[in-house]
Amino acid sequence: MLAALAGGSYWWKQKRERDELEPKMVKLSRFQEQQPLMGTLAVITLYAEDEETAQKAFTQAFARGQELNQVASDYLPNSELTQFNSLAAGTWFTASDDLLRLVAFGLELAELTNGAYDPTLGAMTHLWRETKKAGQLPSTETLDQVQRD
Repeated sequence: MLAALAGGSYWWKQKRERDELEPKMVKLSRFQEQQPLMGTLAVITLYAEDEETAQKAFTQAFARGQELNQVASDYLPNSELTQFNSLAAGTWFTASDDLLRLVAFGLELAELTNGAYDPTLGAMTHLWRETKKAGQLPSTETLDQVQRD
């Protein structure tokens, strides 16, 4: 009987220690929110314990998206990227850490895809926007010129 009591006591102590070390299972619910961002509709889906936690996460995530848009948008006239692109070649420019990371990532993607992703297509993108507004495709000469530049 003493051995059973000692064994049970040991088991109970070990179980309590395990329970304290194991993370508590928390029931998470799915939340989704969307907002216009970076020229498209950004949709974020997340799992959180409650709506208040989810809303805080959405607020932070969409705020970060707005920050990055202000850095890297080529639509916004005062974005960091637009300011950089408006400078003459060889002009000194102090870039933010965000812009440097985005450029580095773009170059890495270009390398990983053997050029299938090309972060230098800005002039071609602008030409596409102009021709879309005008409702007319560019001439072969215009395309060749943009590709050379």
